[in-house]
Amino acid sequence: MEDFFLFKSGTIRKKNGSVVLENDDGDTLIPIEQIRTLSIFGEVTINKRSLELLSKYQVTLLLFNYYGDLVGSFNPENHRPVGKVLNSQVMAIQNPELRNQIAKSIQTYSLKNSLSVLKYYHKKGIPLMDQIVNIEKLIEELQQTLSVEEVTLIEARAKKDYYSGFDLILKDLPFRFVKRTTMPPENEVNSLMSFGYYLLYSSILAQLNISKLYPELPFIHSDLRSGYGLQYDLADIYKPILVDRLFLGMIRRHSFHKNDFEKRENGGIYLTDEGKKKFVAEFNEELGRKVPYGKRVRSYRSVIRHDIHKLIEYLNDPKGDLTFYWLSW
Repeated sequence: MEDFFLFKSGTIRKKNGSVVLENDDGDTLIPIEQIRTLSIFGEVTINKRSLELLSKYQVTLLLFNYYGDLVGSFNPENHRPVGKVLNSQVMAIQNPELRNQIAKSIQTYSLKNSLSVLKYYHKKGIPLMDQIVNIEKLIEELQQTLSVEEVTLIEARAKKDYYSGFDLILKDLPFRFVKRTTMPPENEVNSLMSFGYYLLYSSILAQLNISKLYPELPFIHSDLRSGYGLQYDLADIYKPILVDRLFLGMIRRHSFHKNDFEKRENGGIYLTDEGKKKFVAEFNEELGRKVPYGKRVRSYRSVIRHDIHKLIEYLNDPKGDLTFYWLSW
């Protein structure tokens, strides 16, 4: 177990050397020695002693609001050395050519994983060849880019093709994608996407917090107000295979029903608590799934951790190609 999701409300306290949630139903033990992230969806209060213990065990605390959006985090003191890695990360951001190469690598593997999702469903008889051919051409075009701005323009074009396949995959099913909408999500599919992406951002942030990289120093998403952009950069690689493939499969298996969603006062469609629990359980299981990675077999959590390490190695010695995980069929 590395991710712990708390939907109950109550008071979080330090108790007998550990942390518990207290409420009228009794105590819920939070296994801080076994987890990396504690995601809170309920209404809770927490004191300084509990935060000190979370920091001691390097547990990242993530707070989600009523809509399931990530609104804040408590990041443990990392004691990252102010040395070679920080210097390399800053220099890469300030070097347009190197920064572009990193951005290009991230988006190349993001698009390759998008292709993997489309090809999987194409093999099942869904007519997605137009989208596949278009994205393959964009991957080739991506290799010729000379700036991060050019990379993001190609990313936007590829997403348009990629998303156009969703309603073909969901044909004759009760939920439709239509188009990407956020803040608020306008339908059930967008609700699943947004919630799943927040879970992925959280998992990556927790891995960054125990690495030598600084989440505050992104290569692509440098215009975000949150201050933490690097997890958004890296999440692009895994969104197609860890979130999109998951919710598309769950919808096709009829895992979700209309009563797993509700319309809120802002007009958006959101997962209910039961719907969130259902998604979280599947997402957590997916993160633990073992997949071939080079000559080894790793869980997706380990894949993300190893890709972060490869990025660190590349920053320290930017030679050769920077590669990330790619799900190939």
